[in-house]
Amino acid sequence: MRWKLPPVRAAGAAVTACLLVSGCATAEAGEQPTMLRVSSGLSSLNIAWTAGSIPWMEEVEERTGGDVTFESFTGGELVELRRETHALESEVIDIALMLPIYQPDQYPLVEVTMLPLKESDTLIGSTAWKSLVEGEEALFDGQTYHEWQFESEGLKALPLHTTPEYSVSTTGAAFESPEVLESLQLRTASRVQNITAELFGANTVSIPNAEAYDALSRGTIDGGFAAVADWGNYGLQDLYRTTLTGVNFGHFNLNMVMTDDTWNSLDPEVRDIMQQALEDTYEQAAGKWMDRTDETRSYNEDEADGRFVDLADVPDEVRTPIEESASATWTEWIDMMEARGLPGREAAEQWKKAVEDAGGEVPDGALEDGA
Repeated sequence: MRWKLPPVRAAGAAVTACLLVSGCATAEAGEQPTMLRVSSGLSSLNIAWTAGSIPWMEEVEERTGGDVTFESFTGGELVELRRETHALESEVIDIALMLPIYQPDQYPLVEVTMLPLKESDTLIGSTAWKSLVEGEEALFDGQTYHEWQFESEGLKALPLHTTPEYSVSTTGAAFESPEVLESLQLRTASRVQNITAELFGANTVSIPNAEAYDALSRGTIDGGFAAVADWGNYGLQDLYRTTLTGVNFGHFNLNMVMTDDTWNSLDPEVRDIMQQALEDTYEQAAGKWMDRTDETRSYNEDEADGRFVDLADVPDEVRTPIEESASATWTEWIDMMEARGLPGREAAEQWKKAVEDAGGEVPDGALEDGA
């Protein structure tokens, strides 16, 4: 891959060479390789990029014999987080490593992966997300999940993988009493986690993880929801002192996204290669996240005086509201979606099936009694 930063191309020049010609899978002799511009608002060292996007691009380049290559921009140097859709539509970029959970008004149903789970890990979450996005079952009004959530926006989403399960951590406070729980000011990654935290009594602040370090250092917040493996991307591994385990606060999904026009302009063989490359790399990416989780936990315990407390070991008056918040979050999120005229229950049902098919479990009581 080419990591240099060439001049920005004019809009409309993003997809070039033989990929504009249906039936031409590779460039003719003497033609330049087709270069697709890829942007990420995340750091070039972020594991979502290094374990997910880079291996996928390398596979595509290799399988097309170098006839498809990529220009890569990271850290928001070309397109900032949350601005990917406009950049794709204006053809500033061809593909984005996209985090649509940060844009719930535009992509409301992607939040479904943040619903609390009873049993899951990175591979289960990633397999379930891939199944949901690629599924053929109708979600609403005859449309699949992908058609309803992405194609309706003129986009093609290739499900990359998910992060590990989210935990809740603090800079010191232990989960030892309802009073402590209710005093916490926690950073959340989505509206779903806002619901969960409020249900078990904590206060919430919705900010990206990139802003969490400063907020924690200043004492503006006491802790937050995050995947342990993600701490190192934001310097949090030295700040957190107490982390609650034995409870899963959802998975953050990651996607390689392009416009439908760009996707449809690609040769069918290239599209097949791109999809197969994802199929062949997402499990490896999940494994790297899981390894990073173990490494980060060991570092936090050994070097930062951190401790990990299982939910089963906290007092009943703390454990009960946290456990009850899991299934109640499903109910409240569905109600919130339905109140906006969105197919929240249908999305939750499809996610539940995808999780269970992948070997996970949803909380007891989730989706029962018409909730």
